[in-house]
Amino acid sequence: MMSEFRPALRKLAGLLFRDTRRLDASDIVQETLLDACRCPEKVRTGTAAQKFAWLRRVLVHNILDARRDQRRAKRRQSRDRSLRAADVKSLVSDEHSSPLARAEAAEDWARVNAALAGLRPLHRKVTFLFFWEDCSLADVAERCGLSKSAARGLLGGALDHIQQMISDRPPMEG
Repeated sequence: MMSEFRPALRKLAGLLFRDTRRLDASDIVQETLLDACRCPEKVRTGTAAQKFAWLRRVLVHNILDARRDQRRAKRRQSRDRSLRAADVKSLVSDEHSSPLARAEAAEDWARVNAALAGLRPLHRKVTFLFFWEDCSLADVAERCGLSKSAARGLLGGALDHIQQMISDRPPMEG
């Protein structure tokens, strides 16, 4: 019904909203056009200018909602759970896998958990934000009060440490 406004809405959304890994401007435009299906009758029967003005207001409202949701999606420590041995067993149990595969998977989880626990706090925080909260490197840097290159260096160091800890090789001397 109002899809003729999609290109103009997409352009406007692109100017007002920075795409993230979880959401982009096209998603917001799509939501706006879905809202248009529920618009008041006077909007449906109005002129093209009235329809577009209403769609712009809805688009801005949806962008503000998306930004608010992104801020709200921050980590809630009260919902975190540790990966104890019992948790690892429940995560890796699969009735279709063999006992050997389940044992190897449990061993892998234990190695990863030990490697993460062995990280320095800032390394662990950078790793958590980047991989678990799906933050960009710039967002990680901002949330940790670091430059982007410092965050990249910490993440690289953390990954090297984790890889070294979970590999079967002993740590390299030097």
